[in-house]
Amino acid sequence: MSGQRIEKFEDLIAWQKARELTKNIYRVTLVPGEYLEVELEDDRLVLTPKMLVEKRFAEGLKDIKEGRGGGPFKTSRAAIRTLRTRNE
Repeated sequence: MSGQRIEKFEDLIAWQKARELTKNIYRVTLVPGEYLEVELEDDRLVLTPKMLVEKRFAEGLKDIKEGRGGGPFKTSRAAIRTLRTRNE
């Protein structure tokens, strides 16, 4: 680093290069409504474009499996009552 002092992570050249790579990937591959999932597999960085709808759907399924779902409700009041009792 030729005598430069690192005071924050943004000063690291590796971080700067990774940030530049991420911007280029977004510019080339992603469209509005998508996000980039980043995973480390066998010491490799794997970047996977995903749709926000897929993410929200997966989160919803997980909530249902873990018992955080409710309904169906006959009225909106019944739904609101359920939400209030879960937040208490």
